[in-house]
Amino acid sequence: MLKPQKNKINKKDLKKDPLLDALMKGQTIYDDHKNSIIYSIIGIAVVVLVVMWGTGMMEKTEMEAVSLLGKAQVEYDQFNYNKARNFLNVLNSDYSGTDAALQGIFLLANLNFNEKKYAEAKELFIEFTNSYSGSALLKSSGYAGIAASLETEKDYKGAAEYYKKASAAAGELIQAAEYLYLAGVNYQAAGEQELARTSFQQVIDAYPDSPKKYDAQTKIILLAAK
Repeated sequence: MLKPQKNKINKKDLKKDPLLDALMKGQTIYDDHKNSIIYSIIGIAVVVLVVMWGTGMMEKTEMEAVSLLGKAQVEYDQFNYNKARNFLNVLNSDYSGTDAALQGIFLLANLNFNEKKYAEAKELFIEFTNSYSGSALLKSSGYAGIAASLETEKDYKGAAEYYKKASAAAGELIQAAEYLYLAGVNYQAAGEQELARTSFQQVIDAYPDSPKKYDAQTKIILLAAK
């Protein structure tokens, strides 16, 4: 986990902006030359978490944390990474333990990945997936982030295993087929041809309506021709 840095952001500033209501979204972009990257994986869902047994101060803390996360997301989406990092550092240091802070770890991991700080990104993706139990979209995207980080280390078999985890975590989401396909691609890059073929066949069998079905069929044909 990156060490939080001191910032001059005043908590009173958090109250000036309305809460952002953005839908969570995930996206992994694959390049056939083994350079997968994660970018713009999410727009954090900004919600107020009502703690039924909590105090009024706890509810206020949650609201402030969510607002701060929203500010970080806005800066991230506008490629103002330094500002986003400052907000996320404050979120981590002052609001640790909130759900927003945990989602902030995921956003910080993506930020590091986009800045090609792959080792730091992988560490944060692992921290996030080990702790988070909420949205299937975020959980699966976290596993995909680990996989993409491993690809940069040329650990293709490790990447394939995490893409399989991402697919399983995605459940019925449309990303499940793509993650499983990427698992096959990475098995192939690792020299595990049979595991690659199995993964591609699973895409065809389990996701017949996915566009990745046709890519998987092509991969199987090419594997058989070798």
